[in-house]
Amino acid sequence: MLRNFNFVDNSKKKYIKKLTFFPISKSPIRTLRRDIIDSLINHYSDKYEIEIIFDKQSSISNMIDSQIQSSKIKKLYPENLNDLLNIIENINFGIFIDSGPLHVAKILRKKGVFISFEGPEASGKSSQLKE
Repeated sequence: MLRNFNFVDNSKKKYIKKLTFFPISKSPIRTLRRDIIDSLINHYSDKYEIEIIFDKQSSISNMIDSQIQSSKIKKLYPENLNDLLNIIENINFGIFIDSGPLHVAKILRKKGVFISFEGPEASGKSSQLKE
């Protein structure tokens, strides 16, 4: 389970200090559900600085953004592709739901994980994350 994941950059023997979530996908079915985002925030916010990237041009992103009210996170709103690239360039560790930002992070040699859902998890019938 992702909750038990230890965020350590073994290549440099440094602990990760900041997690950056990329929860929005162009496809609504691949967008990370708000309850899972809340669970990740609640679990990791005491140990890590948390950033969440939102897309102001996406109605799904705006809905999820309006539902997440936490002083434990920093919300970022890239205005364009250059802003998004700058954010990705400065991540410490990314949690990706969409392959676009993930591919950019891989090119920049950034650390992170890709979360993909299939079956009941995608439709909201299960609240458990699976690796």
